[in-house]
Amino acid sequence: MQPWPMPFTFLHRRDAKPIRVLIPEVGPALPAEVNEAPGTVLPSPPDQILVATGDGALEIIQIQPSGKRPMSAAEFLRGHPLGPGTLFAAE
Repeated sequence: MQPWPMPFTFLHRRDAKPIRVLIPEVGPALPAEVNEAPGTVLPSPPDQILVATGDGALEIIQIQPSGKRPMSAAEFLRGHPLGPGTLFAAE
């Protein structure tokens, strides 16, 4: 069974319209010293999405753009590279 409603947010990229994404699966928060605002995409390996939280960092394992199927972070990154200034936040 799929929990409902699923958590969602908006992905804000430079020079692009925000897109709504569902976050079906995340990894545990990493207790690291993070100096970025919550929701900021952190530097990470090319097949991972790490996001700053109020208490360290969280790894997004699975993501689903609005109207698309759920996919792994690596699959998502092939079509949506995340660079500096990328932010997961409310609309």
